[in-house]
Amino acid sequence: MRFVYPLTVPANTPATAPTTAEAWLVTGRLFHVEIAIPPGPANLLRVVVKDKLFQIIPVSPDESLGWDDYTHSMSMDYDLPLSPHLLTLVGWNLDDTFEHTAEFRFDVSPAGGESERSLIEQLFGMSGLPGRF
Repeated sequence: MRFVYPLTVPANTPATAPTTAEAWLVTGRLFHVEIAIPPGPANLLRVVVKDKLFQIIPVSPDESLGWDDYTHSMSMDYDLPLSPHLLTLVGWNLDDTFEHTAEFRFDVSPAGGESERSLIEQLFGMSGLPGRF
């Protein structure tokens, strides 16, 4: 299942007071992540992903991701034991003029057998978890 969440960060948003958004995922394994940054930010938009207090993307808490007109694709093997499972998208923007948006795409293999996966897809597809599939 793919979950897609945008994070729009206003101009002049410092790292000390970042913009955040919630990304709700189902129980299972997070096996692939894409972070897309469209043209324009010139590396001034910086983003990270956290699971509770721990930064999971990038792994080093001293680093952040930022590009211009680039989609970063990475394989993962990350357990999501709770359902729904909350990740936090965090971003700051050093651009003094324009807001910028990053798009986060999370691919999750739901826990359980085929019937349970089908039920999860039906329930979450109908309930409209934030984000889109």
